[in-house]
Amino acid sequence: MAVVTGSLTALGGALASIGIPNDSIIRYETALKADKFILIVHGTLQEVAKAKNILMQNSAEEANVHKVSADEA
Repeated sequence: MAVVTGSLTALGGALASIGIPNDSIIRYETALKADKFILIVHGTLQEVAKAKNILMQNSAEEANVHKVSADEA
């Protein structure tokens, strides 16, 4: 398990800037270090849901949706 030390990597900072929660950033950085891939999908809620369904139907290890609130957009 990784621990947040108060500073983010460049990737972590970029993910945080688009609204990804810190606990997810840690998981994604860990996955990349383990030679896995991350895919970021941006679109309407319907487009993102469709992409998530396609990924899960094709054996994605996981698929998460992170919503950005109106005041963060």
